[in-house]
Amino acid sequence: MSRILKLLAVLPLLAACALGDAGEATPAAPVTLLPPPEMTFRGSCDNTRDLELWLQITTRLASEFLQVMNDAAGRSKGEIREALSTMAALRDSTHQAVTPDCAVDSEILLGDAMNRAITAFQEYVNGARTDLGNTVAETNDQIEQVIAIQNELTLRLDTQLQQALATVTPG
Repeated sequence: MSRILKLLAVLPLLAACALGDAGEATPAAPVTLLPPPEMTFRGSCDNTRDLELWLQITTRLASEFLQVMNDAAGRSKGEIREALSTMAALRDSTHQAVTPDCAVDSEILLGDAMNRAITAFQEYVNGARTDLGNTVAETNDQIEQVIAIQNELTLRLDTQLQQALATVTPG
C-alpha cells in the first residue's frame, strides 16, 4: 500500500515533466545541398540552334529563380528551407545548359548570382546568419543584368533567323 502511495505522489511530477517538454520542438537538421554541376561551354552563337536552345532554357530559369527567391525572402525559415531545394534545382539546370561562346559571360554571371543567393539563404536557415542582408537586392540586380544580356542575344538570334529566312525565301 505504501508503494502505491509513493507512486501516486511521484506520478504528478512525471506528468509535469512530460508536459513541460511538449512545447519544445526538435531542431531541424541543417540544410545541406550538393554543389552545382560544372558549367558546359560549347558551341558557337553563329549556330542559331545553339543560341536559341541556350536562350530558351536560361531565360525561363533566370525568371523562375528570381520569383522563387523573392517569394522566399519574406517567408519563415521553414518555408525558405523548402524554397532552397527549388532554387538549387533551378541553379543546377542553369549550370547544365550548354552555353555557346557569346553567352559565356552571361552564364557565369547568372551562375554566380544563383550560387551566392543560395549560400546566403542556406546560411540564414542554418543559423549562420541573422538575416539575408542585401542578398536579395544584389541578386535581383545581378540577374537583371543577365536578363538584359539575354535580351540583346535574343535580338541577335532574331537577326540570324531573319537572315536565314531571307536566304531560303526567293526574293
